[in-house]
Amino acid sequence: AHRASVLAAAAAAAPGDWHGPFDAAAPALGLDLFRPGDVRPVWERNRWAELPLLAQAARLDPGGGHLARADAVLAAWAMANPPFRGPNWACGQEASLRALHLGLALALLGAERAVPAGARALLRLHGRRIAATRAYALAQDNNHAVSEAAGLLACGLLLGEAGWTRAGARGLDAALRRLVAPCGGFAQLSTGYHRLLLDVLATTLWLSARLGGPGLSAAAAARAGAAVAWLHRLAEPTTGALPRLGHQDGSAFADLALAGPDDARPSLERAARILCGASAGRAEEPGCAWLGLAGAASPG
Repeated sequence: AHRASVLAAAAAAAPGDWHGPFDAAAPALGLDLFRPGDVRPVWERNRWAELPLLAQAARLDPGGGHLARADAVLAAWAMANPPFRGPNWACGQEASLRALHLGLALALLGAERAVPAGARALLRLHGRRIAATRAYALAQDNNHAVSEAAGLLACGLLLGEAGWTRAGARGLDAALRRLVAPCGGFAQLSTGYHRLLLDVLATTLWLSARLGGPGLSAAAAARAGAAVAWLHRLAEPTTGALPRLGHQDGSAFADLALAGPDDARPSLERAARILCGASAGRAEEPGCAWLGLAGAASPG
């Protein structure tokens, strides 16, 4: 059933309007992100969530043209979004989430150590964008400090850029120690963003481990584990529904199980295995199988 769902979703995946009501040619850091309309749906459409999906489909159906479609998505995006112009370069966190989705797709294909030239060029631009506003990310004391450090770490690892790798790893460790309490509560009170925190951490640390990169300090690892336990306590065990605490944007990051935004169980299982070395009670979780985590069956 999961195989059929992946192939159907991959066949249906198609990027929409890249820019919405926002000026695609305006310098990104000077763009008005409020007056033209809601920028969040635009950002959501530009996170490259289709790339891991197409990588999954390519593994299940090697002759289905899925890799060619992934290449076409990246080429079209690059053409429509010249560096540092328009809404999709306006936010360092969005650049980070794109870089992580691209890194995840490459790793699912076994290409994370031999990144193609086009992907390298895009990752280098994204690393530059993230690095440019790290102070702004830190000043927000929320998900940005975590996600942008994670994105910089991913770009550094995939490109072999030691400076970005060190800066990203230090920033990620410091953000966890500052923003996650010993009880696991997150400074940004939102079950949706708490789930994003876990998804970003799990994806980044899985990728870092594959590339021989740095892990977390003992103190930061303890906070990450506590964050998993905190959200697990709130999740309804039979549906994965979370109470609607704080802001909810209806998104799901690195959704390898195709669970959608309303079922947090795959996120919790993946995070528990990667961040805690334990299970959250969902042994057959498909996303863990795709990542080759201990005890997971082959996805196909």
